[in-house]
Amino acid sequence: MTAMITKLTWFRSHSILHGKEFHHPRFLITKALEDYYLFQMAQERKSSPSVTVVQKSAWIKPPADWFKMNWDASCAQSRGRVGIEVIIRYTSGQVIGCCRDSKPLVVNSFMAEVVALQVAMNFCKDMGIKMVKLEGDSLQVVQYLQKDSHDMSPVGLLLEDKKLLLKSFAQWSIHHTNRLANEGAHYLAQDAI
Repeated sequence: MTAMITKLTWFRSHSILHGKEFHHPRFLITKALEDYYLFQMAQERKSSPSVTVVQKSAWIKPPADWFKMNWDASCAQSRGRVGIEVIIRYTSGQVIGCCRDSKPLVVNSFMAEVVALQVAMNFCKDMGIKMVKLEGDSLQVVQYLQKDSHDMSPVGLLLEDKKLLLKSFAQWSIHHTNRLANEGAHYLAQDAI
């Protein structure tokens, strides 16, 4: 909790220096408590992810010394926003990181998943993760990234960029999982909107 408040205080002071909106100190405490609550929720959902397309919801651990990263996006067209959530767990199942973001609405849910994957991969890189098993509930995105072919369409170019970023990891794999097995990331993504 102390680390969260310290981080928010630092961001607040730098926001003021750069002419952005002033936030009352109570906002920092409220935001830190909210982030802590989300972290606890993610910890409690250790049994949510799965590796296969089969309708399983038991968490299957990644290989030794690997991390498992679940991502999801949730669209709220009425608000014009996309909520993004990323949960990273170690082999033991313990949550080591959680990232939540909200972005302006993109064209469709497929593009929202692509944007969410970009946020997720950047988060993994920022945390210094070298070996990662990625799981998402967008079958189209997963299937595209598993292909060896190249697509020069606008959407294809975005996904080609993700393939290049994946190659920067020492080892990686990507798998589709059903919505039930990805519910930890899904609920937090809905909450991020």
